[in-house]
Amino acid sequence: MPEARTTICVVARDKFVHAVPSLCSVLAATPPPRRLVYVDGGSPEPVRDALTRLAVEHDFTLLRTDHYLAPNEARNLALGHVETEYALFIDNDVFVADGWVTNLETAADTHGATAVAPVYGIASSALEQARVHHAGAYARVIDGTNARLLDTTRFVAEDADPDTVLPDLVARETGQVEFHCFYVRTDALVALGGFDENMMAVHEHVDFSMRLREQGGTIWLEPSVFVTYLVGDPAWSERSYQLLRWSQGWTEASLRRFAATWDLDPEAFGAGGLTQFSAANRAKAYRPYRSVIGRLSARRRRLSRSIPDRTVGTIVYRREERRRARGGAVRVAHRAAWDR
Repeated sequence: MPEARTTICVVARDKFVHAVPSLCSVLAATPPPRRLVYVDGGSPEPVRDALTRLAVEHDFTLLRTDHYLAPNEARNLALGHVETEYALFIDNDVFVADGWVTNLETAADTHGATAVAPVYGIASSALEQARVHHAGAYARVIDGTNARLLDTTRFVAEDADPDTVLPDLVARETGQVEFHCFYVRTDALVALGGFDENMMAVHEHVDFSMRLREQGGTIWLEPSVFVTYLVGDPAWSERSYQLLRWSQGWTEASLRRFAATWDLDPEAFGAGGLTQFSAANRAKAYRPYRSVIGRLSARRRRLSRSIPDRTVGTIVYRREERRRARGGAVRVAHRAAWDR
């Protein structure tokens, strides 16, 4: 049996509720030989136990930490265990179809691409017909009249009907991958220094794509591969990770890092919109609180509507920092970024 040329690396996006079914989708669509590294950063006990059973049953590498990880931190952990020509990174809420690895590998070989992006679909459940989330986009800095600007214009409108869009898509160069799922040459990723762990919440994929292309790499869109990521609220037991993942501290630190890396004014790349995006994701974590409190008195209903994002995020963030400190894994940059 030939050796696998690709290592699949799975990391958490912002919750764990889809982790086990997503992994089962990956295993079912990827026949042996396969190499898989799964980074589990602090998932709830039932998910942890299920992942452990699957790792034994399917013989893949499971890296477990008892504290939460920023996604780029988890990706770098996985990268340290990749020994194949290619690495295929995928989030733990993404579902795939047969042939996905083979088609991405063929695209990289055919075009000499440094990285390959599939077409990304989005759905609220596994039973829902996915819509097109992303099918290629620019990721470049242009000189505007008064300032340097970031151009991330999409090639296809978001939320498009895949039956309408997919027949007309062809393989082509693109400016960026999305971190839901992407294929990359391992040697190029190592030469890049891996993933910037100071990018913790927003625009991580744009920063990575621009750095890769700045080093002479190319990114191709492969329309024969369609992957679907599921949106929704986290389970009750994992809401603290959702709050940390999209915390104001991590968001502001990421925005500052991105602006400094690419010499941009925050308003030049829509920092305000990204801040609102993170706030909307934080709101998913305590949405159940609102429904419960809403059945109480009118005074308590008013209180539920006034729960400030920063207060909730601070509580979870501080608790997680204490947990990391006890485990010896605290990241000073994260703590300092929050305190600014």
